[in-house]
Amino acid sequence: MTWPFENDTSAIVKKLADRSMKADKRRNAFIIITIAFAVSLMMVLALYNLGTDRENRLYLQGRYQSSFINSTSAVFEKLEHNNQIEAVGKEAAMGTSRINDYTLDVYYRDQNALELKGVTDLLGKMPEAENEIIVEQSYLEHLGLPVQLDQTVTLDMPFGENQTYHVCGIIQSRNASRIYQVIVSNGLYSRYGKANCYDLLVRVKNTENMDSETLKLLINEIAEQSGVPEQYVMYSSTYFGLAEEKSTQELLVIIGASSLIVLACSLVIYSLFYISVIGKTHEYGRLRVLGATSVQIKRIVRKESFLLSCAAIPIGVVLGSVLGYCFVPDGWHWMTTLECAVVIALVTEIALKIAVHTPVKKASMVSPIEALRINTTDTPATEKTRIEHRKITPSSLARMSFARNKKKAILTVLSLGFAGVLLMCAATYLNSTDVESMAKQQFANGDIVLSLDPANTNAEDRPAGINALQTKNPLDEVLEETISDMDGVKNIEFIQGCVSNMEFPTPFKDGNSHFFTQIGIPENQYEAFSQGLIEGTADRQKLINGKGVIVDNSAKLLSDYYNYTPQIGDIVKVETADGQWEEFTVMGIGKAPNLGGDSASFYFPQELLPMMKENVSNFNITCIVDVERDQLTEVENKIFQLAENRGGIEVFSISDIITYLQEEMDNIKMPLYGLVFFIAAFGLISLINTLMTNIISRQQEFGILQSVGLSSKQFSKMLQTECFYYVSGTAILTLTIGTLTGFVLCKVFNQVGTFGTLTYHFPVLEISIYFVALFFILAAYSVFSVRYSKRHPVIERIKTME
Repeated sequence: MTWPFENDTSAIVKKLADRSMKADKRRNAFIIITIAFAVSLMMVLALYNLGTDRENRLYLQGRYQSSFINSTSAVFEKLEHNNQIEAVGKEAAMGTSRINDYTLDVYYRDQNALELKGVTDLLGKMPEAENEIIVEQSYLEHLGLPVQLDQTVTLDMPFGENQTYHVCGIIQSRNASRIYQVIVSNGLYSRYGKANCYDLLVRVKNTENMDSETLKLLINEIAEQSGVPEQYVMYSSTYFGLAEEKSTQELLVIIGASSLIVLACSLVIYSLFYISVIGKTHEYGRLRVLGATSVQIKRIVRKESFLLSCAAIPIGVVLGSVLGYCFVPDGWHWMTTLECAVVIALVTEIALKIAVHTPVKKASMVSPIEALRINTTDTPATEKTRIEHRKITPSSLARMSFARNKKKAILTVLSLGFAGVLLMCAATYLNSTDVESMAKQQFANGDIVLSLDPANTNAEDRPAGINALQTKNPLDEVLEETISDMDGVKNIEFIQGCVSNMEFPTPFKDGNSHFFTQIGIPENQYEAFSQGLIEGTADRQKLINGKGVIVDNSAKLLSDYYNYTPQIGDIVKVETADGQWEEFTVMGIGKAPNLGGDSASFYFPQELLPMMKENVSNFNITCIVDVERDQLTEVENKIFQLAENRGGIEVFSISDIITYLQEEMDNIKMPLYGLVFFIAAFGLISLINTLMTNIISRQQEFGILQSVGLSSKQFSKMLQTECFYYVSGTAILTLTIGTLTGFVLCKVFNQVGTFGTLTYHFPVLEISIYFVALFFILAAYSVFSVRYSKRHPVIERIKTME
C-alpha cells in the first residue's frame, strides 16, 4: 500500500525484481521445479481421492440397493408398477458345484438383475433355451478354452452331472478367486428351482443425494407397501459400504500427506531463498547505498517469490491434472479439477509467503556497509580473535567452508534428511509387509483347508447335508494317511464340529430357526479360550458337567443379524439329528482363538457333540494342512484331485489369498513410492542448489586459493569432501531417525493387526538407490566445478567482486 505522501516506487520494485530474476535463472529454475512438483503431487493426491469417490458413485449408479428375498412374481409385478422404483430384477440361487480346484455358483438372473449386479459388459445375449448359459471369461481361461461364443461345454451342475450347455453369453471380467458364476435360463430354473420363488433386486429412483439411513427407511416403506415381510428385506453391503462418506481417519491421512508435501516444499523454498539472499548480500547492500529502504528490499524479494509462484503453480496444476486423469480416468471431472486447482494454488501461495518470510526479513536487514565486504556468513564477529596454527589441506578447507554458514548447511541437510526419513518409513513398511503373514490371519495353522461341503444342497438344507456327509465322513484316517504321505506336508490338524439349527432366548425376526456351526473345543485350546474370556468360565470339566457353551459375539454378528445378545446363564437350543431340541447353557462369553477354520459363534466341549448328532461317530468338519512353502503348488494340486475323488470336500488354499493380497499391495506401493520420489526430489534439488550457489558465489575464493598453489586435483578433492559432509549428514539422519521411525511404524502396525505380522526388514535396495543418487551428485559436482572454474582465468576471478 502507498500512502498519499509517499512516492510510488512499485514500478522500480517490479523492474528490480525482474532484473534479479533474469540474473538468477538457475535459482529460479530450481524454485519453479520445486513448486511445480509440490503442486502436481497435491493435485494428484486430491484428484486421486476425489476421483475414486466419484468413480465409486458412478459405479453405484444402476446398482441394486436392496433385495427382497423369497418373493413371488406377484411382488415383482407390484414393484414394476411402483413409481418410486427405478429398476427391479429377478434372481435365484440354484446351488454350488465344487469341481477340481474351482467352484461354480449357479444362478438364474433376468436382464435387469444382471445389470443391477454390475454386469455392463456382457458379450452375447441372455440365455433363453434350457441349454443356454452365460459364463465368466475367467472361467473359460481357467479351463483353457477359447473366449468365444457359441461353443459347447460340459458341466457338473448341482442338479446334474456331465450336462452339455451352449455358451450364449460371456461376462468380460477378471476373477482370481476360482469361484465362477454361471447364469442359466428361466426355463432351466423353472424345471429345477423352487416354483415362483425369487430374490428381487431393487433400485429406488432419485437417491443420488439421499443419505443411507433415509434410503433404508424408504426401502422398508416400499417393502411394506408391496407386502414383503421386514425379515426378508436385505440391504446391499456393497452399495451402502461404498456410499458411506470417508471416515475421519481417511481424511486425516489425506490432510497429513498434504501437510508433509507442503512442509517439504516450504523447507526447500525457504532454503533456496535463504541461500539466494546470502549470495545477494552485496547486491542488496549496493541498493541500500543507492537509497533503497528496507521495505523496498522486502518488496523486491516478495515480488520475486510471487512471480516464481505465478510461473510454477500453473505448470504443477496442469501436470497434476494430467496425472490425476491417468490414475483415475473414470472418476476425473473438470469441475472437481478446477476446484482443487484453486484451493491448492491458494495453499501453496500462503505456504510460500510463510517460507520466504525469514529470508525477506534477512534481506531487509542488510546494511549499506555489506556492499564492501568480500564474504558473508552467519557467524557473528567476535570481539577477540586468536591466532590458529593448523595445517591447510583440501579436507580442512572443505570443513571450514561447510562450517562457515551453519544455518545454510543445516537447512540443506535437514531437507535431504527429511526425504531420507520418509523414504525409510515408506520403504520399511513395504519391505516388512508380508502378504503371506496377512494371509495367515485366515489360515492360522496351515496353508490348505479342507472342509465338508454338501455342494448340491440348498442353504436351508445344509445341516442335513453336513450330517449326511459326517455319517460317512470323507475327512477320515484314510485321507489323513494319504495327505501325510505327500512330500512337503509338515502337519495335519482336524477341527471337530457339526452344523445344526438353533434357537435363542430371543426369537429371530422371521420367527424361524437358523443353522449355525457348533465347534468342538480341542483339549489343548482351553487355556487360549480362557485368555479371551470376558465373563464366565472356560474350565473343561465345568463345561462338560453343566452342558455349557462358550459364545463369541466379538464381531456383534449375533446382535446385529440375529437379534440376540448372549448373557451368562442363557439357555440355547440345538436341533439334534432326529429333530429333537437339546438345551445348553451359556457359561462363557469372549473372543475365541483362531483355530484355523471358518470362524464360529458357538464352542462346545468335544464330549458334548454326540448329544447333537447321535448318528455321527467322526465329527471332523475341517482339515488343516501345513505345507512347505516351496512345495505348496504340488501338494495343492494333489489335494484338489484327492478331494474330487472322495467327494463332499471343499478345498481352500492360502495361495488364492496371497494372490489377491499381492495385487492389493501392488496398488498401494505406487502411490507411496510416488510420494517418496517427489519428496526425495525436493531434497536433491536443495542439495544441487546449494552446491551450484557455492560454485558461482565463491569464484573469487577459489581463484585466490588456486593462485597460492591449490592444484586442480586438490580443488576437486576439497569440493568432494565438502559435498561429502552434506551426504554424511543426510546418511546420519536417515539411518538413525529413519531406521528408528521405520521400526516404530512396524510395531504400531503390528498392534493394529490389519496388515498381519510385520517383520522388520531394512530397505537395503531403496536406501542404496537414494545414496547412489547422492554420491552421483557428489562426483558430478566436483567435475562440473573444476570445469566451470576453468572457463575464466584466475586473475579475472580474483578481480571479480559481487
